[in-house]
Amino acid sequence: MKNNHYEAIKDIHINLENRNHAIDEYGYGPMNPLDEKGSENFWKEKADLWKNTVEEAKSSRCYNCAAFNQKPEILNQIADSMGPAGEIVTKKANLGYCELFKFKCAGDRTCDAWLMNGPIEEESPANAAGTGNIAGIGVGPKGEPGVPPRSRRKYKDKNAEGQETVTDNISLMRRKTPMMEQTGTFAGNTTFIVPSYIFNEARLQKKKGKHWRTYIGEEDHWKHIREYANKNPNKAIILQDERTGAMCYAKYGRKK
Repeated sequence: MKNNHYEAIKDIHINLENRNHAIDEYGYGPMNPLDEKGSENFWKEKADLWKNTVEEAKSSRCYNCAAFNQKPEILNQIADSMGPAGEIVTKKANLGYCELFKFKCAGDRTCDAWLMNGPIEEESPANAAGTGNIAGIGVGPKGEPGVPPRSRRKYKDKNAEGQETVTDNISLMRRKTPMMEQTGTFAGNTTFIVPSYIFNEARLQKKKGKHWRTYIGEEDHWKHIREYANKNPNKAIILQDERTGAMCYAKYGRKK
């Protein structure tokens, strides 16, 4: 994959090379998102990868990915690169620029490295996210968590700058390891990486004195957390926001 960041917009050869890399290594597709029958196996594979339903997999598209850049200046560059019909082509294909793999990307497709809370649509303050640890981002019209993925494309990301630095390790691990099962360590304790809406709910309910199972729930996504708690009753459960890297205790450990 060529790394000249925006050269792929102007150079069709670099664009195709980077796009083919995303196809071969990260399952970018399907070829024709409108062909439901022809892309059936593609969506089944994505559902298996993320351990969810086909319908849920279909809701995670490039057009609502946090790495999908549709800033006006980027769209203008894409349209200009294709000549007189460029603006029409850009709109028909709902094109944007993939900040992860550096190519002109079609909005109705997806890949294994899909990131929640997109797209990038406008500039943000210069000091918004220089480190990539972006705090305080929700997905609803007022920044609240829990809005369905299809609604996220309407939410304008106020912290767009620095998106290319947002947790490359997480995005590149996702092909073989769904985010829901990712873990890390902090101060000798296991940390469990969860979506921002779960992390925010945990902090809120913790202040209210609610039991940690209230916000983890009984979904299969969190089976590994419940199993860990059952096997290690004296150990702490620490949740880590998959987007910001922030951490909070869902359950404090206790001495034996």
